Amino acid sequence: MNHKDQQTLVRKSFLKQVVNKKLDIMDATGKKIRWLQYLLEEQQLDYVFLKGGVWSYYQDKAAIKH
Repeated sequence: MNHKDQQTLVRKSFLKQVVNKKLDIMDATGKKIRWLQYLLEEQQLDYVFLKGGVWSYYQDKAAIKH
């Protein structure tokens, strides 16, 4: 199986698992998953990204504690 076939298989498997579910998606900075957003929109799936990524969440929590 070549690389393109593997990517297609992974994509189909992922889409099968997320149909009819709301996805909450977080990466470290909020910038590394643009390709995923395009895929989710293309498939008309329900999703939410954490603005600024996980690091923004921890920075906000640290600001509140001080």
